[in-house]
Amino acid sequence: MTTITDELPERHAMGKSMKRKEDPRLIRGKGNYLDDIVLPHMLYLALVHSPYPHARIKKIDKTAALASPGVKAVITGEDLVAAKLGWLPTFHSLDQQMVLAIGKALYQYQEVAGVIATSRKAAIDAVELVDVEYEPLDPVVSPFDAIKDKILVREDREAKTNHIYHWQVGDKDKTEAELAKSDVRIKERILSPRCHPAPLEPCGAIADMNRATGRLTVHLTSQAPHVHRTAFSIVTGIPEDKIHIISPDIGGGFGNKVPVYPGYVVATVASVILGVPVKWVETRTENLTCTGFARDYHMDVEIGATKAGNVFPTAFAEVDAYFTNKAPGGVAYRCSFRVTEASYAIERAMNILAQKLGLDQVELRRMNFIQKDQFPYPSPLGFVYDSGDYEMTMDKALGIIGYKDLLREQAEKRARGEYMGIGISTFTEIVGAGPGKNFDILGIKMFDSAEIRIHPTGSGIVRAGTRHQGQGHETTWAQIVAEELGLDPQELLVEEGDTDTAPYGLGTYASRSTPVAGAALALASRKIRDKARKIAAHLLEASEDDVQWQDYKFSLKGVPGKSVTMKEVAFAAYTNPPPDTEPGLEATYYYDPPNLTFPYGTYIAVVEVDAETGAVQVRRFLAVDDCGTIINPMIVQGQVHGGLAEGFAIAFMQEIKYDDEGNNLNTDFTEYLIPTALETPNWETAHTVTPSPHHPIGAKGVGESPTVGSPQAFTNAVIDALSPLGITHIDVPLTREKVWRAIREAQAK
Repeated sequence: MTTITDELPERHAMGKSMKRKEDPRLIRGKGNYLDDIVLPHMLYLALVHSPYPHARIKKIDKTAALASPGVKAVITGEDLVAAKLGWLPTFHSLDQQMVLAIGKALYQYQEVAGVIATSRKAAIDAVELVDVEYEPLDPVVSPFDAIKDKILVREDREAKTNHIYHWQVGDKDKTEAELAKSDVRIKERILSPRCHPAPLEPCGAIADMNRATGRLTVHLTSQAPHVHRTAFSIVTGIPEDKIHIISPDIGGGFGNKVPVYPGYVVATVASVILGVPVKWVETRTENLTCTGFARDYHMDVEIGATKAGNVFPTAFAEVDAYFTNKAPGGVAYRCSFRVTEASYAIERAMNILAQKLGLDQVELRRMNFIQKDQFPYPSPLGFVYDSGDYEMTMDKALGIIGYKDLLREQAEKRARGEYMGIGISTFTEIVGAGPGKNFDILGIKMFDSAEIRIHPTGSGIVRAGTRHQGQGHETTWAQIVAEELGLDPQELLVEEGDTDTAPYGLGTYASRSTPVAGAALALASRKIRDKARKIAAHLLEASEDDVQWQDYKFSLKGVPGKSVTMKEVAFAAYTNPPPDTEPGLEATYYYDPPNLTFPYGTYIAVVEVDAETGAVQVRRFLAVDDCGTIINPMIVQGQVHGGLAEGFAIAFMQEIKYDDEGNNLNTDFTEYLIPTALETPNWETAHTVTPSPHHPIGAKGVGESPTVGSPQAFTNAVIDALSPLGITHIDVPLTREKVWRAIREAQAK
């Protein structure tokens, strides 16, 4: 049985809202972002993009561009093919992708050529002089059209079909049998529309090939520097020891900075050819049109239940993917392609079921919750949920929001013809990729790493295979190590993002940093503590068996007054180690988790809908999260606030839309909206604590939870408000026009 509590135990370093160590330099403008870096003799890359969603490339004439002032080179897809660099492997290993368009442009804004010049302006000007002769082709935009294979997107593939893969999990026969005997069934097609992470800082690279040493250094906006180093080696053939990836400060990632993009490769090829550094920084339009999208899932969800509302505990899921003439997607947007879409579909379907049964949405969930004494719980689809007490977390949320009072208020407003809605989302996240037995990138198992060196004076340096983009690792990693070793977190320097110094790791995305690298840090610290115990015994002139770690120091069992601190031990490790002990105090740990972690939460939204205009006002929004052990409450709250803002945007604003001809309609921030302080609601937050039983410090991760859990809470609230009209579903984003049209159509029936 798991224990849930609101109280954090008193600790030395963890559980405290310590101010972020990285903030003083960042808020003073002293950060070091990629575009801040200027190297001697540096050239600039600008990319030529296809104006057509689908077109054959007949000819590319470089002549005028090469004659333009400052231009040093023009690179095309055929040039890359000649150098055996025309194609990239995809991280999931299901396919390969062109660096620059070869033979055909497959989507609007696809990269067709690269211009390298002495200034960014000269490169951009010369892009207009690259003469590309296109033969436009009919595009296929909808996956439902792609299924028909009347227009073939990828002619290069051996399989002459738009179908990419089929994947399924669960017991299909058993699930269909349970549905067939259900008293009540609901089925709904639910769209999780294409959206974009849109980080504040777009992607970029500076490639610098040193011909004297044969070493390639790449400054890269990378969430996974070591994986990028391996990918660069695979693509270029340069030995990995001759590649140095440096990921400087990153202005947001959200999954957008995991893939390898054409600009990275073209800048690298240009530097190899020209022997000088080459910088590429994408524009906002390039970021929104070319780099990795998220979502774009069309989901048919069906639930069967008894008349009382009990859902049958079996499940089956299958996924088919198809090529279209839209830009490649599949990256995370603060969680995607594994949880976000499924969670949204489940939570929406549960509310549709509640509506059909005439049940309260809370009570339907309560009767179907996994009980706290059932953990660890094997799910029908093969996951093993680690810990939780869903009912208590939901009850906490209901108490804070005043659910019964809201129901009374809603009834009164409905009697007056007003539209007030209450939406609930009780979701479970799946984070912490690995385990290596289940997850890999390019075949590399998804472990992560930590290296800790304690200096003679008790300060130290902490390195990890992760790369933060605003998550606060410089603070939380120091807090974990300080907690384990009884040291001052202010005296622990945290470094990430440099493949020459950091241990090999798989990076930061999928809320995996704390579940995987955080565990590695704790276990590396414990290796140090084990060695420190031997040194402490030497200093205390006692047997190691008689020495205990208690109250953040080493003391003799039964003689608590006789003790030494870790700082004293650290000094002795370099000046007075035991005769049989190697000097120094450091450790490295590579952690492959035995299981994923499963943070969860209950989110509640309260909205008012103006039936005349379709405008939705979010009156209140409460997020009660359970992310296991909390390292820094302030940072957790910041992560939740940021994720909720993105969830709000997905629910009400954001969609990358294409017209029937395949033209991208959302190419800048006037068309792809980002919520400002004016639109963003006031967030109410709370937490419960259910430690993960297999994690060394019980942590689960939290960065993605608010983006996973909030969109359906907003949608459920809007549909609840409109339920008297018989409306059961509207696809996000819930724009004014879309809500207004749904109301008009319902009133016309």
